[in-house]
Amino acid sequence: MKISIFHFFLLVISKCFAQNIPPFVYDGDDRIVYEQEMDCENLSKEQMYNQALTWIADTFESSKYVIEKQAETSGSIIGSAKRSFSFPSGVTTAYYEVNFYFQLDVKDQQLTYRLADLTAIRSGNTTETPIEDIVEYAKGSKSSVGFPKDYAVALLSAGNEVIEEMLGSLADSVCPDADL
Repeated sequence: MKISIFHFFLLVISKCFAQNIPPFVYDGDDRIVYEQEMDCENLSKEQMYNQALTWIADTFESSKYVIEKQAETSGSIIGSAKRSFSFPSGVTTAYYEVNFYFQLDVKDQQLTYRLADLTAIRSGNTTETPIEDIVEYAKGSKSSVGFPKDYAVALLSAGNEVIEEMLGSLADSVCPDADL
C-alpha cells in the first residue's frame, strides 16, 4: 500500500512539473520561424535603424561578425547569431547554444523581424541539430539516443525562453511603445 501511495504522489509531482513543447510557428517549408511586424509610433526609419544596430551590439558578443549585410537606405539588417543557454538535466546542467539567421527590416514607424534556420548545439560538441528534429524527438515521432523525449522537451522550452527574452529586448530597444 505504501508503495502505491508513493507511486501516486510521484506521478502527480511529475505531471505538475512536466513541460510542454512550445507552440512554434512554421513557414511554408515546414521550418520553425519567429517573425513579427510591429507598429512603432513616432519613430522614424533612421531612429529605428540606429536603435536596431545598438541592440545588436548590446545583445551579441561581436556585432561586427554577426551582421552579414546591412543596407541603411532599405532599412534591412541581415545576419547570423547565437545565444547560449542552460537547463537542468537530471543531476547536472546541460549547456547549449541556439544558432539562427535573422533579418530586421525597419520602415517609418514599423519594425519586422524574422529568425529562421534555428539549430541547437551542445557545448563541447560540433554537431548542430535542427530545431525541427528536436521537436520530432519531443513528440516521440523520431527517436535519438542523444535526445530522449523529456530531454528534448526541456531543451526546446529553455531554448524558446531565451529566444523570446531576446526578442522582447529587441522590441523594448527598437520599438518601446509597441503592443506585442
